[in-house]
Amino acid sequence: MQAGKTLPANAARLRNIIHVSNHLMSHILHFYHLVALDYVNPRVVTGYTGGTTGTPTALNRPFLAPRYDDAHYINTARVLAMAPLLPPAAVAKLSTLPGWAADPGGAVNAYLTGQYLKALDMRRICHEMQAIFSGRAPMCNAWTPGGATTSFTQADIDSFQAKLDQVKAFVGEPLDFATGKAGTMMFDTVAAAHLFPEYFWIGNSYSRFMAYGWGEEAGTITLTEAYPGNFATLFGTMPNSSGDNRASARGYKMSALPGAPLALDITKLGESIAGSRYMKDVGGNYPDHIGWKHPWLGKTYPVPTNEYSWLKSPGYDTGGGNYQRFEVGPLSRMVVAGAYWAGILNAAGYGLTPLPGALGPNLSAGGHPLQAVYAAIPPVGRTGGPNLSGVAYTGDSTLDRIAARTVETRLMVDMAQHFLTQLAGTIDGSGYGTTGVTDPKVPKVAGVYRGYGMTEASRGALSHWIAVQNGQTKLYQAIVPTTWNASPRDVNGNPGPAELSLQGSGGAWVADSSQAIELPRITHSYDFCIACAVHLITPKGDVVKMDVPALPG
Repeated sequence: MQAGKTLPANAARLRNIIHVSNHLMSHILHFYHLVALDYVNPRVVTGYTGGTTGTPTALNRPFLAPRYDDAHYINTARVLAMAPLLPPAAVAKLSTLPGWAADPGGAVNAYLTGQYLKALDMRRICHEMQAIFSGRAPMCNAWTPGGATTSFTQADIDSFQAKLDQVKAFVGEPLDFATGKAGTMMFDTVAAAHLFPEYFWIGNSYSRFMAYGWGEEAGTITLTEAYPGNFATLFGTMPNSSGDNRASARGYKMSALPGAPLALDITKLGESIAGSRYMKDVGGNYPDHIGWKHPWLGKTYPVPTNEYSWLKSPGYDTGGGNYQRFEVGPLSRMVVAGAYWAGILNAAGYGLTPLPGALGPNLSAGGHPLQAVYAAIPPVGRTGGPNLSGVAYTGDSTLDRIAARTVETRLMVDMAQHFLTQLAGTIDGSGYGTTGVTDPKVPKVAGVYRGYGMTEASRGALSHWIAVQNGQTKLYQAIVPTTWNASPRDVNGNPGPAELSLQGSGGAWVADSSQAIELPRITHSYDFCIACAVHLITPKGDVVKMDVPALPG
């Protein structure tokens, strides 16, 4: 929006409700359709018995068929190993699942496969919610420069409310697993955390978190709960970001421990191209020998033979030209907002989950219930799984990214309710709510004028940077969430957050290099916006295609 222009109140509210509807859809998509099948084996539902090895094809790997050996997924051995440590109400509920007596693992897999299918319907409902105010979804017609164009009636409000109520019931409450209330995203997320607790120490990165904030909201958002002792009890309200009228806070933090975020200075953002396929000098600097450039000064000259990524390497100058790498996404947003911290699940009453600094388990020797589970993963003969006793819990793990996304999903249900209530109060005597846009024209001026847009996409911090002269674009650069998370090494030799997560220092460990499911589990927790298959290069130089299990072929 141009400087000096004021956004109409309902235009901001419409943007907010369109935005939050898309976030809800995306988070349900990520958990159930991009992550769940890294852990869940739907074989008991699909009846597929064609084997789990060999090159994936449409013939030997139908839709929802597991990509790896059954021992990697939820199975009876894993369920029975962890059952004594689960909340009694959760075990009591799980034991009522069809088929539990004969095959507890199969029963849990069948239940979660059903949730996978139910989530498809929930995503449709979220798209319908958005389309009420945006005209269509996922693409949006109503969001324009300077405002929103939607006219709406009480019937639109009522329709959105009915759909939101369905989504809220599906998302559930943080204590659903403790109370045995199955059928919700909260229950399923906490179940995953209890069945695969080792992933609290696997996939760790820098524990540095950044969020740009999103939503135009001057007050506080009251949080609700479906029954006593849940979401509102944990969090109370969501305040705006230090009075800057954002529904979600802007800032950065250097750990996942509780505490206020630091203020973000947009002039301190920069990008390195040392590990990227762009023109640079022998030291990995830009051609003019500068190591980091702000996106307003960015240069993009492709050289396909250079380095190993088309992504640049974003960083933030924390002082004295010291550019640090940061993670973005739902975990970062929730850490910056104060709605997620290292040990939050323990604070909610789940004693099996770790406190900050807790050392991980040793799954390579006897004494841990999962040792025998790992020993059974082909090729058999190992003593067990990873020894994580030297890895401290920081709140920046594979499971933390998944859990924080679910916490944010529940938070955004209340955000949607808040914005909807605001809109409902603006319907006038004509039967329509007011809206409007400011002047969307691009100014034609002789000088060079710079602009930017910063928000939070579902995957994380998103910014676009532009320079305009005489009504024409002179420069355009974008730093998207996947650029932050999946970026290569920078000019100082520091890897991007995800690359660090895949190293041994981040707790990464692979049972079988020919079926390295552990690595997709780590990378999927970031929700990259990349192709649905990546290639793993082994130390021997072998290239192995790693498929997303949820997709056919």
